[in-house]
Amino acid sequence: MSKPDVPLIVAKTNFLSQSTPLGLTTLYTPVNDGVYRISISMQNQPSGNSAGFTLSWADSSGAMSIGLTPDQASTGYSTITKPFFAVSGTAIQIQGNFGSNFSYNLYNVLEEL
Repeated sequence: MSKPDVPLIVAKTNFLSQSTPLGLTTLYTPVNDGVYRISISMQNQPSGNSAGFTLSWADSSGAMSIGLTPDQASTGYSTITKPFFAVSGTAIQIQGNFGSNFSYNLYNVLEEL
């Protein structure tokens, strides 16, 4: 079966009305080697607080991880998009890295390109 010429959404997650950091969460386990793209949108209170995430996956070199910090907006709404190469069979995971006294809504979309 050939791949489509448009991105394929392989996972969407929403974490609403959260008040504790996001623990290690599996978004998707690829069935194909290829380029994937994650888009993260976050609405947080109080606005101005920064949040970061660790994205983990495996590529042809082995286990990989990268820190992601969404663009911070004074409105409390922030976003980031990151493409990466992943091999099949190893989970793509995300974890939140931020402090306490923080409430948020988090929306993730993972696409296979």
